[in-house]
Amino acid sequence: MTAALDAATTLVEQIFAEPRLASVQGCDGTTIVVRVDVPDLATNRLHPTLLCHRRAVGGEWKVAWSSTGTAATVTDNGSVVYVREHQGVQEIRVRDRMDYEMLIHYVNGMVAEVAWEGVGGRLACTVLESGLTRASPDALRGSDAIWFDSQRASLGRARRFQGDWRVWLLDGDPAPLPFALPEDAELTGELAWLQDGQIVLGVTYFLHNGGQRFGFMVVDAHGRVLRKIRHEHIDLTAPVAAPGGAYLACLCTTLPADGTHLVQYTCLLSAEGVLSVPALEGELWQQPYGWTDDQHLVCLADDGPRRRLYIHDLMHGASKRVEVGASVLDLACRSPCIAVLASTPDSPPALLTIDADGSALQILIRSSAIALPGAARHVVLNDHRVDSTLGAWLCMPHSGTAAGLIAIFHGGPLKSWTDWAWRWNPWPFVAAGFAVALVEPPMSLGYGDAAIAAGWRRWRTGIASIAVRQIKALREASGLGDCPLALMGGSFGGYLALVTGATMKPRLVVTHGCPVDLAQVAATSDVFWQWLREYGDPEAHGAEYTEQSFRDAGALARTRVLISHGLHDDLVTPSESLRLHRALLRSGGRSELAVFTGERHALLKPLNLRAWFSWVLQACDNELRCSAKPGTGWR
Repeated sequence: MTAALDAATTLVEQIFAEPRLASVQGCDGTTIVVRVDVPDLATNRLHPTLLCHRRAVGGEWKVAWSSTGTAATVTDNGSVVYVREHQGVQEIRVRDRMDYEMLIHYVNGMVAEVAWEGVGGRLACTVLESGLTRASPDALRGSDAIWFDSQRASLGRARRFQGDWRVWLLDGDPAPLPFALPEDAELTGELAWLQDGQIVLGVTYFLHNGGQRFGFMVVDAHGRVLRKIRHEHIDLTAPVAAPGGAYLACLCTTLPADGTHLVQYTCLLSAEGVLSVPALEGELWQQPYGWTDDQHLVCLADDGPRRRLYIHDLMHGASKRVEVGASVLDLACRSPCIAVLASTPDSPPALLTIDADGSALQILIRSSAIALPGAARHVVLNDHRVDSTLGAWLCMPHSGTAAGLIAIFHGGPLKSWTDWAWRWNPWPFVAAGFAVALVEPPMSLGYGDAAIAAGWRRWRTGIASIAVRQIKALREASGLGDCPLALMGGSFGGYLALVTGATMKPRLVVTHGCPVDLAQVAATSDVFWQWLREYGDPEAHGAEYTEQSFRDAGALARTRVLISHGLHDDLVTPSESLRLHRALLRSGGRSELAVFTGERHALLKPLNLRAWFSWVLQACDNELRCSAKPGTGWR
């Protein structure tokens, strides 16, 4: 092994041994609870752990306790209600400010959310039960068949043997709420309280054509259905209730029509069921994340290479952008405090606190120091076909020279490179002596509607063709034009690596869980409804699906291709990677296929990630370094 690969392997070990700040579970002026996923190489798992900070009399924050746990909420008196797994059963427990702890309820299933009613002081949670509860025909009894008779059928449901969602009220003697859902509907696990004991639940409706719609159902503490909130032209998700319960904010997603792309924005829902759209400053797609009080709404919005934090004063119509020096991953808030997880592609997540007015930033936790082997800068990449600025992160070794260029595309496609990446981390490649470009093509978030429109329903003919020009422009501007090239990505990013690779003829292509034949993927995917929204029914729009699919394996005959897939992938069937592998081999190409038998769509397990990086780094060393020309670097 070369010295460069030794350095890369060492960095991989450091990165994937690092506990991962994952989410902010709850916050008030005196208590903050965060979830940290801790890698365990002995079990090849990430163990969710809850870490509670308390504010001392002098104002400093100190760690009060930690526990295994997945979800939590902070009540008005500073008590923490949290969920932990113990001997295969989930427990809901409460721990007060004096560290007195009490078991509330055992749960046979997975708790998605625990919500505290700010005014009434009651608790509710949503639980995805273990085991299927639906009946099957007598003819199938005694078999291992999982039976469906509606559009709810999916491979994911069969693989995970999941039951129905239930809503439990946790006061006194905990019990599930006895309400009936509409036909062909089920809960999503979303939960929020409005005033007068109203419980708002996320609901998805299964349509006869295989599509899905999203809205809310409001029930009382006795399970009586008060109202169903379903809009003809928009979907409603992600409810976040104000402390007093007079309003909740939610994310609205438009239904595309006549080829137009979807748009997302924030709506308000009153306790009386009235839906309204507040006038929020700017044209960014803003999603609500919390309220500091009944008047101030906190939202996040991707803005080019950063995810910004905004505080909106709804009473006075004023907005304030709060700078945290990084992108915001997650937050929780209640006056006088906002707790924020923030990171960048070259800085692991940190836990920060901000005063409710956006001032007095304080750092509570930083990830352990990972010495990066290079530096990153964001590069603007404009294209004449897109009426919007696009970009990429360029990560270079400290030496300023590179043995090759690795361009990585994000998944999605509605995502962007704003955060520290645990999965597609560029820095092991930089440690091995390569430059890495984290490319943001059309449909990347944060670049406005024009960037979305340029790629909507045109993944191959729009996004990929522009991405090719982006990479060429980046290579020219940075002096990397003579570097050997590798293209990589997962899911949609892997698809782009294949399609752009057919044009650019790189030395190496790496894909994971990527779609190839879009119609085939759509027909079997657990998110078939998302394909319907963008491309339409595969039966009626087969030509459009075919036009955008990757079908040119012969163009990669001289390229080494590494393909990986999770055997239990519910979004892109693993047969896509097997079919791609066989097509490449038939075309005379060099293809290798790794099927991870314990993974779903994303590659998550620590040992699997380490092995994947080892496999790919060795391929980069063999395919790129041997042909690199000296002196390639920054210009």
